[in-house]
Amino acid sequence: MTLKQLRNVFEDHQDDYSFDYKGKGGSISIFDDEIYLAWNGESTEVKNMDEAMKTPFLDGKSFNEVAEDVILYG
Repeated sequence: MTLKQLRNVFEDHQDDYSFDYKGKGGSISIFDDEIYLAWNGESTEVKNMDEAMKTPFLDGKSFNEVAEDVILYG
């Protein structure tokens, strides 16, 4: 999935999404004014989609850097 496609999915629907990156599961939970990112036993909260996409929580990398390696589940 491209970066643009990944971001579009996240922006189009407030929901919980599961994903895999490097064989480890994670999730992103999107609400009106909060977004929770979780992966490999760690979690963080951000306030908007720009922060969610650039926060380095995937082995020190962000969705912006690794979008094509992320397997997204609905």
